Amino acid sequence: MSRKDPPAPVTDLATIRAELDPEQAETSAAVAWIRDVFQIVDDATFATAGEMLTQAKGRWKILEDKRTSLTKPLLAVKRGIDDLFSPVLGSLAQTEQILKQKIGAFTAAREEQRRALMRSSAAEHQAGGTPIMVIPEPAKVQGVSVQVFWNFRITDPDQVPRDLCSPDQAKIGRAVWYANTETPPRPISGVEFFLDQQVSARAAK
Repeated sequence: MSRKDPPAPVTDLATIRAELDPEQAETSAAVAWIRDVFQIVDDATFATAGEMLTQAKGRWKILEDKRTSLTKPLLAVKRGIDDLFSPVLGSLAQTEQILKQKIGAFTAAREEQRRALMRSSAAEHQAGGTPIMVIPEPAKVQGVSVQVFWNFRITDPDQVPRDLCSPDQAKIGRAVWYANTETPPRPISGVEFFLDQQVSARAAK
């Protein structure tokens, strides 16, 4: 390696753990103290809280940048491997989907045929005759199982009963977003509005 070459990134997990473990212990103790002991009661403690917040944000950014610098080359290798396998995996997945559709369609048709023959046989028996038709066995193939169940599709959303509908969180959120903090949003039945807070911070350098 020439003098101009950058040092290789540290990827030994034991080395990284040895660097992070002491800080993790210190950080865990700080979290417990901030959660259970520290209180904001005046301007001084408010300023202290802000300083601790920006310091924590700054340290988080440093460690996150280091983490991504180590994982980025690994992710690049992973993307290359994914690209190699993707075409064949995609074709096999498409094969699976097509065959499942065809097997499902055949199974449904065979089952409908069986039920029709069973109804016809029952009707002939009730009429005093002797059924002679052969009712085929359900369609089976080794290693494949077909389950039949009720599914649904919505044909008219306006006709769906109210007790089966859910409030649209996104639309209600937009109604709140466009209102200022001095005047509440327009009333909406079944919805309570309240002032909330979101605190953001810049990372300390």
